[in-house]
Amino acid sequence: MGPLQSFSARVAALVASIVLSAGILTLAVGFGYLVHDDYTQRSALPPEIRAELAAMDSRAILGTLSTEEALRYDEIGDDYYIDPPLVVIAASFAAPLFLMALAGAGAAALLAHRMAQPITVVARQARRIAAGDLAARASGLAPKSRVAEIAGLVEDFDILASKLQASEAALARDAAAIAHELATPLMVVRGTAQALIDGVYAPDQQTIERIIRQTDQMSRIVEDLRVLSLASAHRLILKREVVDLADLVREIEADFTPRITAAGMHFFVEACSAVAIADPARVRQALAVFVENGLRYAAEGKELHIRTSMAADSAAIIVMDRGPGPPEVAGGSIFDAFVRGDASRSRQSGGSGLGLAVAKAIAEAHGGRVGVDKREGGGSVFTLSLTAALVNGNDLESP
Repeated sequence: MGPLQSFSARVAALVASIVLSAGILTLAVGFGYLVHDDYTQRSALPPEIRAELAAMDSRAILGTLSTEEALRYDEIGDDYYIDPPLVVIAASFAAPLFLMALAGAGAAALLAHRMAQPITVVARQARRIAAGDLAARASGLAPKSRVAEIAGLVEDFDILASKLQASEAALARDAAAIAHELATPLMVVRGTAQALIDGVYAPDQQTIERIIRQTDQMSRIVEDLRVLSLASAHRLILKREVVDLADLVREIEADFTPRITAAGMHFFVEACSAVAIADPARVRQALAVFVENGLRYAAEGKELHIRTSMAADSAAIIVMDRGPGPPEVAGGSIFDAFVRGDASRSRQSGGSGLGLAVAKAIAEAHGGRVGVDKREGGGSVFTLSLTAALVNGNDLESP
């Protein structure tokens, strides 16, 4: 591979070569015509005139004709319409052709330079980003290009840089949030263990259960982070099958009824058949998040309502409560990781801020979606929508 050349130089050389090639081709065609025409004209001359012209052609090309010979040469041309020698004609074409190539190369170099400026800026800003300056952008520095592809390149570069900066900020924020979430249970476990060593606590069942609760909370955080990481990398494994969401709702009802009753809430379930293609364990995990959310934050509403619904191409589970309703989240969504409407209340209730993000990740891994709305009369309405199973007559098909 030879030495690198600038874009402008390469374009200028290309245009110059194109102009020269076109000129040479035109000259060659013209020469062919002139050669034929010259041969035809001279063949018709008397022999003595042809001999006289042949004797003067070489001196005419060199410009060494005497005055008398020049007059005679012109006289023969006027009398018999003889064209000048071909080399003279060629010389008359050469200078304009060279000037055309030179002008074309100069214009091409200028145009190429203007085209290359935005690309040069993008390359420079890309090196800044590679060096760690994620705030580098190209649009404010690069001259606006009229070439759609180059203008699009600058715009796309800035979009990519913005997303990279946002991802880096989110990663730093999540790392701090993870450390904060794990700090509390770790401090409790360490403090309890130290108290056991110092004899402050007796090694009874209550003390051991306190340690187990804190380790369980850490385990849930780690598992939720694992699910989010796999989903983000599109590596969350799903064991899809045809499943009736009504069956999953009834299982959740059986699991949560004792806790909901103990909290003084009423549990209403409307489980009509809603057949979807999904991983039942993952869907149950997402549904449990919504129910757990209502149990923790909407207990004062005294009711929790779950129902299923079926449409032409989707099956859904709806969870409704009579709590304070979905919180307003500035610059994000309650389905983002570590986002809370009320941080102090979440920590008092044992929430990590990951549950709803996990539910969203599970839904999107299925090609579905989650949503939340305010419930008429107060409260929240959470929805989990999945792809419905295909129906051929009365037969259900799994992919």
